[in-house]
Amino acid sequence: MGDNSTLIHSHPLNSEIKENGNIASSSAEVPGPDDPSAFTNFGNNIIVGRLGFQQGSFDSRGNVILNKKPTLGAAFFGKNITTKSLPKLSIPLKSIEKITRIKYRKIK
Repeated sequence: MGDNSTLIHSHPLNSEIKENGNIASSSAEVPGPDDPSAFTNFGNNIIVGRLGFQQGSFDSRGNVILNKKPTLGAAFFGKNITTKSLPKLSIPLKSIEKITRIKYRKIK
């Protein structure tokens, strides 16, 4: 693959409450363990999913209460990253929809 190629993939959207009460979730803004090696083959890398991790708290009975889910969107990364790399850019889904509508109208 060359520097002009792009890899697009998604991270899981749903969260899971573990037995110990911890919340397991994914964020498009945080590369997974396999992403750094996969990204080296592409000049541009996009992860779609939630822009942030699911948060929550405990109620008085010890039940986990999930906060509002983070917004959907896309995070843009370069070629050489680690699992601690920050995206070059993150865009919420609503902004992507606006951009594509504007572009589509201009093409017609």
